[in-house]
Amino acid sequence: MCEISRQDDPAIGNGSRLFRRVHLRQIVRDENTGMTLISSAAFKDHELSVDVESILLERGLDERRCLENHNAHRLVSMLAGECRQFEQIVCIDPEEGNPAHGLVCGRKTGRNARSLRDLCVWVIPPVAPDYQAIQEEKQRLGLPD
Repeated sequence: MCEISRQDDPAIGNGSRLFRRVHLRQIVRDENTGMTLISSAAFKDHELSVDVESILLERGLDERRCLENHNAHRLVSMLAGECRQFEQIVCIDPEEGNPAHGLVCGRKTGRNARSLRDLCVWVIPPVAPDYQAIQEEKQRLGLPD
């Protein structure tokens, strides 16, 4: 939990990739382009849950570990330095069974959430999924629109 006294962790370099799981319900259709878009709501949490790639790699793991037991999610990444540009604190917050868990803490205005979203790069899948495929996956899993 990010407390007022929580400090940004300089051991997480600006070039460090942070992995963020995105639930299928947070993947929407961009009304302007018809393409797949991640809802900015996926980036509004004051304490945004991420996994720190360098810690995964130290343990011989890779990005696929982030999606274990999360079948209704896809994975994107952003750089720690990009988050810091929006006055966010990047810190480690290990959880039981997940020593790579971290947080991106701070106030996230609508503009900040959209900016963080726009900086993200698809990891799994490696390119933005087709919106129809997302819809079909939601139906297969019994998820509401």
